[in-house]
Amino acid sequence: MSGQLGEARPLAQVDVIEGLIGDLRSSDPSNRRKAIWELGQRGNSLAMQPLVDSMVDADSKEKSLVLAALSEIGIRSLKPMSRALAIALQDDNPEVRKNAIRDLTRVYDLVVQISQMLGHATEDEDPEVRQTAAWALDQLNRIRRSQDTDPSIRSFAGSGNSAPIDLLSSEASIRRSSQ
Repeated sequence: MSGQLGEARPLAQVDVIEGLIGDLRSSDPSNRRKAIWELGQRGNSLAMQPLVDSMVDADSKEKSLVLAALSEIGIRSLKPMSRALAIALQDDNPEVRKNAIRDLTRVYDLVVQISQMLGHATEDEDPEVRQTAAWALDQLNRIRRSQDTDPSIRSFAGSGNSAPIDLLSSEASIRRSSQ
């Protein structure tokens, strides 16, 4: 009997998520905004693609809510992934450690793509957008700066004497993607 109850709860949660996803198509903006907010609060990754899809017809307020909801869902997804990668990097099996490193580079590739978009945003016509993009790039470049000051992180740019490549700068990212 307890197995049935345990199974019913996740199904009920999925039903709630699916109902909220359906509300994204509501003709009432208030219902759409409430659904967007609630999906973000629930943090269920099933809502990510429908939220992205809803941006096509959304007004600026809804788009801002969607971005906040996607950010919340993403953070909730990244935290357990980060823990899993940390565990895998300490695994006794070298194959598991190699796979964790490979998966970390996939995350890093996404950061590089984001930095390219931010690089373009630093040339936006709106000064506040430019300022925010520059701030965001600076936040991402903290990774590089921490590598420069942490002797345990080595450069893999070639010989031990060469400086690390700033893969987060928009120029380096653009050069890398065009090769």
